[in-house]
Amino acid sequence: MKPAHLVIGLIAFTLAPSALAAPTEAEVRSALEAATAHASTELSHRGGYLWWYAADGSEQAGEGAPVPETTVWVQPPGTPAVGMAYLRLYDVTGDEGYLRLATQAAEALAWGQMVSGGWYAFIDFGEPSHRHLHYLREYEAGDTDTGKRWSLSTLDDDITQSALRLLLEVDDRLKGGHPAIHHALVAGMTALLAAQYPAGAWPQVFDGPVEPRPVLDAAVPDDWRDLPRIKEYWLLYTLNDAALETSVRTLLLAHDLHGDEALQGAALRGGEFLLRAQLPDPHPVWAQQYDFEMRPAWARKFEMPAASSLESVGVMELLVDLWAETGDERYRDAAARALEWFPASQLEDGRWARFYELNTSRPIYFNREYEVTYDDSDLPTHYGFKFDLTDRLAAIEADLSLSLEELRAEGAAGGADSVSDAEVQAVLDALDDRGRWITMRTDHRGQPVDDPIPVIEMSVYVENLNLLAAYLEGLGQG
Repeated sequence: MKPAHLVIGLIAFTLAPSALAAPTEAEVRSALEAATAHASTELSHRGGYLWWYAADGSEQAGEGAPVPETTVWVQPPGTPAVGMAYLRLYDVTGDEGYLRLATQAAEALAWGQMVSGGWYAFIDFGEPSHRHLHYLREYEAGDTDTGKRWSLSTLDDDITQSALRLLLEVDDRLKGGHPAIHHALVAGMTALLAAQYPAGAWPQVFDGPVEPRPVLDAAVPDDWRDLPRIKEYWLLYTLNDAALETSVRTLLLAHDLHGDEALQGAALRGGEFLLRAQLPDPHPVWAQQYDFEMRPAWARKFEMPAASSLESVGVMELLVDLWAETGDERYRDAAARALEWFPASQLEDGRWARFYELNTSRPIYFNREYEVTYDDSDLPTHYGFKFDLTDRLAAIEADLSLSLEELRAEGAAGGADSVSDAEVQAVLDALDDRGRWITMRTDHRGQPVDDPIPVIEMSVYVENLNLLAAYLEGLGQG
């Protein structure tokens, strides 16, 4: 009889070739077919999707509490994010079925476009529950009195912007041949342009063209505590939750697809705003939002006038891309100047505070009573007050170390995302026999839920579809 350690070694040797075998294209395609068939037939409502679905089918939700089956979500990772994943699969495989699924998602968005031309966080196909929202198709059919219905569109959390990007991409693949999708795209892009202030920024929400305001440079008061709280802060110049960043990127995509110089011009006005909005020393970064005098401004009770590390990293990433787009060294210089601020602002635990006090650049927080404090021991749990930005800052630093020609060459090279065989195999193994990736819903936005349940999370679904698409792209390039 062989010693136990030799038997174990032989078993390992026998299994090694199979365990290390790369997933095949057929296996990946089969998994994709199963996953998309389940989601499109069992989860989707009229082409749209929510954030998560209970595995037993008992409930479903977007952000927050469960909602009726007739509701779909626009805010990522809802309908636009799922539609873009389908579209990527179509581009990789050429399978018209994925284009149909992406088109259905775009049709859902077209149905639920707000009368103001953008989108709200969700769309409700139910009758009469959707009557608290006023949709553009209703207005165009003669229902022009909004009354007490909600008519606003939002740029918060990439909602209107992500919807427009899906419409742009689907309309491009269909060569403008789907009237409803093309009409919604034109109306939405027109609304986005009209919602841009002359200074180049956008509000958080809009209900039509914005009121013109003077174009000014950033200003910091001697004492930020003297700044007023503005009830309608959502009308101010907004960088929070990447509102400006995603708006500019949407316009750049539209320009790439259509070549309309007006679209590029609007995108570059957004870049000009960022140059003017960069705060003076000792914090040459950006605030979450600015009032019309270009001073950092209050928003919600836990969002103070301050230099913001998280929003500034997103701004810097956009500035690098605008430098590559235009060759304008001002974008590079602004990002480089901001980057120099971060090392001295890093906390002892390696993270960064979200907020830094104006004029002192000292980390500043709120406690659970929403009192301003320099003490981080009693932070509210519903909101991110600290972030690890190390990897993103390193990527920005690497880009800024390149010449313009090198940066453009790197962008042009593109290529498939790097995906390991092990990552793909783990995704394939996690797919159950019904075509579902099941996870446990244990928290909501960082807070524990009372009763964790097995769910299908669309963030996981989208991530897995994109990972498998990237793997197929790699096979195609190999």
